[in-house]
Amino acid sequence: MIPFIKYKKIVLAFVFGMLFSNIFAQDEIISKVSNAFEKGDSKELSLSLNDQIEMTLLDNENIFSRSQATVLLKKFFDNNKPTSFKIVHKGNRNGTNFAIGNYVSNNIEYRVYFLLKGEKENKKIHLLRIENKNE
Repeated sequence: MIPFIKYKKIVLAFVFGMLFSNIFAQDEIISKVSNAFEKGDSKELSLSLNDQIEMTLLDNENIFSRSQATVLLKKFFDNNKPTSFKIVHKGNRNGTNFAIGNYVSNNIEYRVYFLLKGEKENKKIHLLRIENKNE
């Protein structure tokens, strides 16, 4: 009976460990992305982008390479210096993580949405939308 209880505890510890490591990895990448938006840092943000990214940046919607997306994000940040950025919602569905945030620049509010795919610490942004909240 005692070995069964020990086995059960080991299995439970393993399951909880895997669950929490995934949550911490998600929070870490979301935190990195959030910091990049707070600073308006396209180079830092580019480290979290997938090689190909579906991106909507205001009225420009397309599939871009990481380098193309970085150039467009730099231009956006140069023209819209950050006043604040805050994640307002984040979640997980079928191993895919997402976050929604509010980016403020010169009293203009933008809604930011990004979708993360990949394995644990290797998650990358596959979809990024930055839209004017008032339109």
